[in-house]
Formats: sequence, C-alpha cells, structure tokens
Amino acid sequence: MAVVCPITNTDKEHVFHIKLDGSMQTSGVILCDQVRALDIRTGNAVYKESVADDILEQVIDLVCSFIERDVRRLLIKLLHQLCMINKLIVDSLNADAVKMMRINLLIK
Repeated sequence: MAVVCPITNTDKEHVFHIKLDGSMQTSGVILCDQVRALDIRTGNAVYKESVADDILEQVIDLVCSFIERDVRRLLIKLLHQLCMINKLIVDSLNADAVKMMRINLLIK
C-alpha cells in the first residue's frame, strides 16, 4: 500500500498545490489535497524517479496539516458530546437529590 498525491500540468496556483522544480523529468504540480492510498503491488506501478527532499517535506507537512485539522475537529466534537453527557448526568443527579430532599421533608 502506498500513499500518493497526483501530479498535473494544469497549475491553478492553488494553495494546496506544490510546484515541482526543474530538477526532475516529471513536471507540474503535486495536488496535496487529492491524497490517495493505492495498492501498488496489484497495479502496473513502475518506479520512475524520486522527488527532492525539500519538496517531499512540503508535501508531508501540508498533508499532515489536513489530518491534524480533521483530528482536531473530531476531538472537539467528542469533547462537546462528553460535556453534554456530563451535563445530563449532573442534571439527573440534581433531580435525584431534589427528590431525596422532598422525601426527607415528607418523612419528617
């Protein structure tokens, strides 16, 4: 399995696209917002060339920022749900406490 980003020669100067430098045979821009997971063993994938380390680092940073943002959103949503559950539990406990106080008053 490999995680890949497609490359196109159509440069729309999008902030999520990283330009390849002239040091490679392949030209164009890397579409970091179009990440794919491919099983390269079952396809007809052939190694052509490697991207420069500085470009690879830019791609990894950008892709990781998407993942971090999505994880952050998920955590915020989970925390919100936990707060709602805690509020329900506290409200339930408070209601039970009020019932107990009423019962105690009735007994006395």
